[in-house]
Amino acid sequence: MDENNNPQTQSNNPQSPSPPQGNQPHPPMSGAKSSVTAGLLGIFLGGFGVHDFYLGYKSQGIIHVCIAGGGLMLFILSGVVAFASVGASSGGGVLVGGAMSLIGMLALSANGIWGLVSGIMCLAKSGKYKTDANGIPLT
Repeated sequence: MDENNNPQTQSNNPQSPSPPQGNQPHPPMSGAKSSVTAGLLGIFLGGFGVHDFYLGYKSQGIIHVCIAGGGLMLFILSGVVAFASVGASSGGGVLVGGAMSLIGMLALSANGIWGLVSGIMCLAKSGKYKTDANGIPLT
């Protein structure tokens, strides 16, 4: 009998490539964003939400832009109201202008502090700033 036809010499298990063993290093993700870039954007431009747009948190970035725009608009309008009421006999316009100015400055200041804290959190990779909006870890 031929050796090739012998059922004892033929293997029932065809050889297949074995899966890789051990811990193989993973290549860096192509879409990973830098925590340093996000942190610096947050520290210097955080009041406008630039760091949130960079990380993909668009709704939070839009909130930053709306607060900054509203605060700036109140601050500018306060000057217009105060200037327009200078010649008026009552001081109501100046009072309204001063209140608008105060509210605008508070909104701008709070928004800037929020951006600064978010920037520091990006640098520290803490809270939600460990990953971007897609769940990819920051580098």
